[in-house]
Amino acid sequence: MNDSQVRLQNDSSHYRLEVPSDQVDALEFQEAVARGRRHHADARIDEALSEYERAVGLWRGPILALGSEGEAALAARLEATFVDVVEQLAQLKLDRSDAADIVALLADQVAARPLRESLRLVYMRALWQSGRPAEALTVFERGRQVLADELGVDPNAELRDLHTAILRGNSDRPQERSGDSPGGREEPESSGVTAGRKPCLLPHTPHEFTGRTAELQVLRTAATESGTSALTISAIDGMGGVGKTTLAVRLAHEIAEKFPDGQFFVDLLGFTSGKDPLTPGQALAVLLRDAGLPVESLEADTSGRSAQWRSLMAGKQALIVLDNAVDATQVRALLPGTGGTLVIITSRRRLASLEGAVPLSVDTLPVPDAISLFREVSGDNLAQHEETLTDVVRLCGHLPLAIRIAAARFRHRPNWSIEDLARQLSDYRTRARLLTVGDRSVMVALSLSYRHLTGTQQHVFRLLGVHPATEFDCYSVAALAGMSVLQAEASLEALVDDNVVLQPRAGRYQLHDLLRDAAQQLHEQHDDPTDSRRAAERVVDYYILLARTWCRPLATRPFTFAEEQETTGPSLPPHPADASVREALEGELTNFISAIRLALRHGMHRQVWQLTCAVQPLFALRNYEGDALEMIQLAVTSAHAANDRDGHCLALYALALATRERRESGLAEQIFHKAIEAAAHLGKVGWQTYQWADLGSAQLNSGQPRQARESFRTGLRLATGASDRFAIHLLNNNLSVACRELGAYDDALRHLDAAESALTDLPAEATLWLNLNRALTFSQQGDFQAAYERFSWVLRQATEARSYRRISVALAGLSSTSRALGQAEPALDFGRRSLDLAKQFRLREVECLALACIGEALLEMDRRAESVEVFTRVSTLALDYGFTRYVARAHEGFAHERARAGDVTAARHHWRSASQHYPAGFVDADGPRRHLDATDPRAVDCDRCRHAATCVPAMAR
Repeated sequence: MNDSQVRLQNDSSHYRLEVPSDQVDALEFQEAVARGRRHHADARIDEALSEYERAVGLWRGPILALGSEGEAALAARLEATFVDVVEQLAQLKLDRSDAADIVALLADQVAARPLRESLRLVYMRALWQSGRPAEALTVFERGRQVLADELGVDPNAELRDLHTAILRGNSDRPQERSGDSPGGREEPESSGVTAGRKPCLLPHTPHEFTGRTAELQVLRTAATESGTSALTISAIDGMGGVGKTTLAVRLAHEIAEKFPDGQFFVDLLGFTSGKDPLTPGQALAVLLRDAGLPVESLEADTSGRSAQWRSLMAGKQALIVLDNAVDATQVRALLPGTGGTLVIITSRRRLASLEGAVPLSVDTLPVPDAISLFREVSGDNLAQHEETLTDVVRLCGHLPLAIRIAAARFRHRPNWSIEDLARQLSDYRTRARLLTVGDRSVMVALSLSYRHLTGTQQHVFRLLGVHPATEFDCYSVAALAGMSVLQAEASLEALVDDNVVLQPRAGRYQLHDLLRDAAQQLHEQHDDPTDSRRAAERVVDYYILLARTWCRPLATRPFTFAEEQETTGPSLPPHPADASVREALEGELTNFISAIRLALRHGMHRQVWQLTCAVQPLFALRNYEGDALEMIQLAVTSAHAANDRDGHCLALYALALATRERRESGLAEQIFHKAIEAAAHLGKVGWQTYQWADLGSAQLNSGQPRQARESFRTGLRLATGASDRFAIHLLNNNLSVACRELGAYDDALRHLDAAESALTDLPAEATLWLNLNRALTFSQQGDFQAAYERFSWVLRQATEARSYRRISVALAGLSSTSRALGQAEPALDFGRRSLDLAKQFRLREVECLALACIGEALLEMDRRAESVEVFTRVSTLALDYGFTRYVARAHEGFAHERARAGDVTAARHHWRSASQHYPAGFVDADGPRRHLDATDPRAVDCDRCRHAATCVPAMAR
C-alpha cells in the first residue's frame, strides 16, 4: 500500500481514515470476482481462472464484523461470495484435470462449513481426480455423520451418486457443468422443485401382493375425485405389520404418472424399533433435500422449512408418501399449502385430528387373501392342505408381515411339511423364533449377545423380564436386582452397547417385546421362582417409596404419608422441582400401574393398596381418568384380602373420590358413608374430618347444597374438637361455597373470615382459594367492581404460582364481571383465554363455565347466531360431563337470545327448561322463575341479565 495515499483526518468529533478504493482488499476482491464471472459467462476460461485465483489470493480469513448490523451483513455476504468462488475455481480446475493444487484449500473450507454439500461434493471430486479415492470416501462418511447428527438427514443424491461411483471405481467420473452457473452453486427455482429434477423416490412393491381390492378402490377414488384444485390427503392406519406401507406404495406406483412433478417417499420412523420419530423439522429437511434444495439453504426452524416446502410445492402436481407417522402433529407441517398434490400417510394411529384427511383403516387379511399370500411367498400351492394352511395363517394372526416371514422360512425348508410348520407355530416359544428372519431376527441377535455378557449383566437382563415397566431407569433396576445404582447403570449401559436394551433417551431404557419374552424364558430357565418373588417385592417397594415421596407435595390428608425414616430402603432419583412434579409423575404413571398389577399377580395384597393410595394424588390430578378406578377397586379388594382395616378404609376413601369425579353422585355418597363408618370404627377422627369435607363437596357438585352444608358442619365440629387448624380452615371455606350457592351471602363471607383466621400463616394456595371465593361472592351480590378487582388479584397471583385451575376460573370471573360492567369485548377475550386453559388441563366444569361466559358476551354484543352455537356446545358438553346446572345455564342463554328476537314463547320454553334443570335449592334457579312468573318475561331483570358469574364451579376443596 502507498502510504502517501493514506490520510487520517480529524473532524473534531471523530477520526476518519481515507484510503483509495484500489488499496482496499475487500473492494479488490469483489472486483476480481465480478471480472471472473463475466469471463466465465463468456466462456473465457483462462481469464476466469486468473481472476478467481486473484480473488481467492486476496482472502485472509474470516472477516471481523464490528459495529452495526449492516457491517455484519456485509461480512456475511463477502463470506458467501468467497465460498462460491472457491467452488467455481475448483470446478474449473477439475474440468482441466488440475485438481491437486486445490485440494488443500477445499479441505480447509469443508472443515469450516461442514453442512455445505456442494463444497463437499467438489472436494470429493478433487480427491478422486487426484488419485485419492479412499480419502474421498472418508470425506463422504464424515459428511454423512455430520448431516445425521445436526439435521437428521442423509447426504443428497449427488453426493450419494458420487460415493457409489467411487466405490465402483467407474472410469467415467461424473463432472459438474462448470459453465452453467458462473455465480456459484445452482439455486432452485422459487416456484417449485429444482428445474430439470423430478424426484421419483418410491420404493419397490413386493411382487407377492394379494387382496386389498376394496382398500385400493377407496384410495383411488379419494385420489381422483378432488382433481387438481384441492390438496388430497389419504390417511391409512392399522396395526404394525398389517401392510400399510405396501398398500400405500402399491397405490403410488399405480397412479404415479398422474403426478408429473415428482413422487416423494419419507419414512417418518414413528413406530420403528430403536429409533426416535423424525421431528417435523427433520422430515421437512428430507423432503426439501429430495426436492433439490441444498442443505445449506435450509431454514433453521420448522416453521421456516415448512414455508420453504409449501413454496416449492406451490402449483405442482406431486405425490407424497409420508410413511410410519407417529401422530397428526408430526405430519401437519409437511403438508403442501395448495391443491394438485396427493399426500398418502400411513400410521399405526388413527389420525382423526388431521383436517381434511380421508381415513382408511386397514385390518388383517381375510382368510382367502392370507392363504393366497402364503402360497405366493412360499412358492407352493399346497392345494391339498387348505385346512392346515388356514391354521397356519391363523397362528400368524392373519398379519401380512408374520405370514411373509413364516412362508419364507417354509420355502427354505424343503424337508418340512406344512403340518410341521403349523405344529411349531403352535408353541409360543418356537413361534417367536420362526417369525423372525435374517437380520431382523431378535433371537439371533440375542444368541449372539447374551453369551458374551458378564454374569452380572446376564442376571440383570433376565430380571428385566420381571420388571413391570416398559420404560425404566437405573434406580428401579437397582431395586429390582438388589444392587447399587452405579452397578445397575453400568450393567444397563453395557446391555445398550450390546443392542440388548434400547435407550430412547438419556437415563431411560426399554426392552423390546420379543426380547422381553426371551428374558422371561431365560429367567424361568436359570432362576429359582423365589428369586422372581423377591425381585418383584423389591421393585414394588421401590415404586411405593417413589410414589409417596414424589406425590407428597400434591397430597391432601390422609393421603400425605409420613416421610420414610429408613436408610436401608431403595435409592430414589432426584426429587423433581415443584414446577415439574406433575410432569415427572406423569412419566411414571404407566410404571406405577404396571407395578400394582405385578404386586397383584404375586399376591402382595398389602403392597397393592399401599401403592394405589400413594399414587392417589396423581390419579386425582388426572381426574381419575384411564386405569385409576380399576386400580382403586383392586386396592379395596386387596386390603380386604389382607385383612388390613386401615388400608381398607383409605382405599374406600379413594374409591369414593374417584366415583365422585365420574359424576356417579349417588354411589359416591354411599361409598363416602362406608369410608366414614370404617374410620369411626378405627378411631380415625382426622380421617373422618376430611371424608366429611369431601362428601360435602360431592353433594354440592350433585346439586344438594343443603345436604352439603350439613356435611361441612359435621366435619367442622370434628375438626374443632381435634384442634385441626387446617381442617377448620378448609371446612369454613367449603361452608362459604355452600352458603353462596344457597344465596346466604353474609354467611358465606363470615365463613371466609373464619377460614382466613384459622391459620396464622396461610399457604399461598389457601390464599388463592379464599380470594377466589370472595370474588365469586361479591359477583353474586352484585358488587361487580369489587369482584373484578379481586379476580384480577387472583389472576396475578395464580399466574405466578402456575395454578392453572385458579387462573382459568379467575379469567371466567373477569369475563362475567367485565360483561356486567358493560365491557363486552374484554369479556369475550377473558372467556376465550379461560376456555383455552380449561381444555388444555381437562378442567371439564371450567370448560362449561368458560363457554357460557363466551356465549353471554357474544349475546351482549348482539352476535346472536354465534351465541346460540356456543350455548349449544355448553349444553352438549354439560350433558356429556353430567353438569346439569350448565345445561340449565345454556337454556337461560337460549331464552335471553329468543327474548331479544321477540320470540316470547320460545323464551318461556327455555326458561322453563332452565328452571327444571337447576338443582333444588340453588339460588341460580330464582332467575328463570322470575321471568316465568312475569306477565312479560322481557320486562324482568334477573341476575343472568346483569351478569354471568352466578354459576361458577364450586370452589370447595
